[in-house]
Amino acid sequence: MVYQRININPYKKLIDFLREQGKRHEPSVRKHVLTEEQAQKFLNEAPDEEYLPMK
Repeated sequence: MVYQRININPYKKLIDFLREQGKRHEPSVRKHVLTEEQAQKFLNEAPDEEYLPMK
């Protein structure tokens, strides 16, 4: 988003609309997040030949 120091205070309907949109927004649930144990297991057990760039 580009910020250009535009004052939107005179546009009450726009401000109300943006607030309503923000209330409805539900952040997506992150999938495929490793637990600390899973991350440690990956670092210790994954073969370096294949996964070294990710480590």
